[in-house]
Amino acid sequence: MSIDPIYVAQGTNQGEENEFSSAELQTRLNDISKQLSSKADDYSPETINLRLTEIELLIALKQSDTAYKHAFRLFSVVIEKEQWENVVRVSDLLFRCDGEDALQFLGQGVWLAVTFPINAELSVRMLHHIVENTPDDSDGAAVAAAAAAYIVDLRCSGMERSNLEFATTQVLGLVARRHSQIENQSAFSEWMRKLELNDPEKFLVRLRNVIDVLVQDNWSIDRRVIRRSIPVE
Repeated sequence: MSIDPIYVAQGTNQGEENEFSSAELQTRLNDISKQLSSKADDYSPETINLRLTEIELLIALKQSDTAYKHAFRLFSVVIEKEQWENVVRVSDLLFRCDGEDALQFLGQGVWLAVTFPINAELSVRMLHHIVENTPDDSDGAAVAAAAAAYIVDLRCSGMERSNLEFATTQVLGLVARRHSQIENQSAFSEWMRKLELNDPEKFLVRLRNVIDVLVQDNWSIDRRVIRRSIPVE
């Protein structure tokens, strides 16, 4: 399944103009809400995508409380349907609602994004949330950034690989600078070696520890069931 997140009202630089005005966002939200008004018990793929878009719009319009209610309700539905990629998408939305349980949803989404072979762009986004919400001197950000680069290497090809490889390399470099003031290639290589970020068997175990800290005992998904459903190539 491809993903087409709106990411409206989220400029890359502070002060950057939003892609859509609030009025345009509200008009689109009203249209989607009207479509969903007659689909109370409809959770077909098309309707789920509409619901995801509705939540994106609510977040963009800073209606986080309403967005959270819709996302939380959808979260249990997509878990029951074992739509793991959609579970990650909803986890992303719940995290962005910034409620008191945001980190536990982030951790569960990251676990799925790394464990299950879902969309690479979505997986990278989830891991980069950890980078953005981790102190500069924490190894957790380095581990998450390395895992994002590893996923791109495993799952991507062609233009997607090129684009995501550039993005993950940039983030890894940023993490190195803020973590250890790394400014050149030789120092970066030594930093990678010292933190064992070239060895997936080691940094993925450390990522699991980061996830456990985020989620604590608040798991909504059964990891044993999910592991059994992972396709074997």
